[in-house]
Amino acid sequence: MEMESRYASKSTRFDYFFHFSLVGARWRETTRPFYSPKFENMKVQQGFQNVFSYAYGVEDWVNKSLPKPLEFTFASDFAIADWYGESEVLDTYERVKEAWLDDYKAFTEVVVAVNMLSWANDALTRQGYDDRERFVKLYSDLYYKARNDFYDKYEGNEQACNHFFEMTD
Repeated sequence: MEMESRYASKSTRFDYFFHFSLVGARWRETTRPFYSPKFENMKVQQGFQNVFSYAYGVEDWVNKSLPKPLEFTFASDFAIADWYGESEVLDTYERVKEAWLDDYKAFTEVVVAVNMLSWANDALTRQGYDDRERFVKLYSDLYYKARNDFYDKYEGNEQACNHFFEMTD
């Protein structure tokens, strides 16, 4: 559809609006958050109104659970991905690995964050949120994958391995 002037007629503007609304609706359909009635109810009870408050809550919990707070925000990055489902968590891991594997301190925190999220989802499963069981497995598998990626990259680097062992023990 070609426009003759800078200002389109009402019908043309409507056609564009309708087209973009359909595209937007299709995009929203493919990126809707992971839905579980029980988990949604828990998020409301905890006061998580949106993905960002949920991510903040997860990051806050992780930092309070550790003797020393994390420097990076990987826990909230994974929490945001978690909100949208398993494929987003895997995609986030691959992006994080690509961007941060060369920094042993940062990647150590990735391993810690993934491990903590595995335990958090396990706790939710034990509280009756059975639909979180697949996230327990996902984060557990990612923990072993991240740990092995770290070992492969930093084998023989004493400083990196010492930092890793201090953070993960």
